[in-house]
Amino acid sequence: MISLSLCPSPALYSYYKTDSEAYTVVIVDIFRAGTTITTALMNGAVGIVPIAGIEEAEAYARNGYLVGGERGTKRLPFARFGNVPEEYTREAVAGKTIVLSTTNGTRAADIASGASHVIIGAFINLDAVARYCIARHLPVMVLASGWQNRMSTEDCLFAGALAATIVRLGEAVDCEDGAAAYYELWRSYDTHEKLTAYLSGRDHYGRLRANSLEKSVPYCTSLNLTDIVPELTFRPTAPAVECPASRLFLPVSPPF
Repeated sequence: MISLSLCPSPALYSYYKTDSEAYTVVIVDIFRAGTTITTALMNGAVGIVPIAGIEEAEAYARNGYLVGGERGTKRLPFARFGNVPEEYTREAVAGKTIVLSTTNGTRAADIASGASHVIIGAFINLDAVARYCIARHLPVMVLASGWQNRMSTEDCLFAGALAATIVRLGEAVDCEDGAAAYYELWRSYDTHEKLTAYLSGRDHYGRLRANSLEKSVPYCTSLNLTDIVPELTFRPTAPAVECPASRLFLPVSPPF
């Protein structure tokens, strides 16, 4: 049996973590950093360097690195990409290491970096994330990136989707209260069509629509487009990774 908890905001991580941090943290930012990172790796990017601060990301850009970034849904002025997954095409990112700095999702990588395993979860790699968690067989914490330390429904709902998928794949799950609530909710919205319609009525969709970015939503709510799982590593071993960062997300795929 795998225990599964939901931390609904990075601001609450200290209340959910244990002293040993012997668990798998699944960072979730459906709209859109987690989906963007997964998409870039799916399309052949070598690695993604998560950067919390704008100044550090800009320094990478000045030194010739390929940078994606946004604040408040707006692309950073020095960035080649925004936080729009559709921009990270195979033609644009294959064979490249990308530095990414976003409002919510990349900050979560700093907060959770002490855990045994840190991965990115999105609806587009849901089954793969479930298989990864089953293979590691450690307690799982879903760390919802949210919006400026506030809860976002789409990120929390992923916890329910993950619990349901682990069960469907044959492993029992013991959900704490937050994850259990979203497990029950997921049963009503477990198809692409239902999920898209439901999340189109939530707060973060409204923010995207206000900035003419809602076209990304149907992609972000797609299920199981890839078996790649972005995994945080502190020892880049891929020979094509030429970046001074101490950590980055690298793609892993089955068997886990």
